[in-house]
Amino acid sequence: MITWKFDKPGFDFQDFVRSMLAHFKKVATTDMTLADFIWRENPNVAKHGNPENPTWKDLLAELEDGQQLFFPFAEPNEGKPVRCADGNRVELLPAGSTAGFTYDENEVVGFAVTLTRTRFEFQPALYFIGNDSGRVPSMERRPVGFFEDRIADFLNSFKREKIMAAEGSKPETRKMKPL
Repeated sequence: MITWKFDKPGFDFQDFVRSMLAHFKKVATTDMTLADFIWRENPNVAKHGNPENPTWKDLLAELEDGQQLFFPFAEPNEGKPVRCADGNRVELLPAGSTAGFTYDENEVVGFAVTLTRTRFEFQPALYFIGNDSGRVPSMERRPVGFFEDRIADFLNSFKREKIMAAEGSKPETRKMKPL
């Protein structure tokens, strides 16, 4: 299983969360809150701030407390191009197709995020939303086909360049351009 790892100071978590929240606002229906998009694996870890409208600081505090968060990258597959967090739309094969990676309207492609003492770790995952047959919502870390390259490019866009400062000047942090 692939895991994308970023040193804590080398990853712009604030900008990452802002980007994700902007994506959620684009795909949300009127009755959804931002918290409807961020799923937590451990219900025993306390939520910080306003759980309906978490800030990047709230989410970081939850990760620091040992929570694992799931962030959706692409909409459920409803037979039309899906919107992705990187701003692109992707045409998918019909659900159940034998060629390539597919998923259905009850699943969301994304990634699970954990935080160790020194780094953020992201793993590809599918989140099952739930359905009328009684299957409960659940997250499964697993390969997500061609989405893995898209997710890697997206996450790499939040890498920071090394902090450099000339004598007598303030340190400056610049974002790296995507590869």
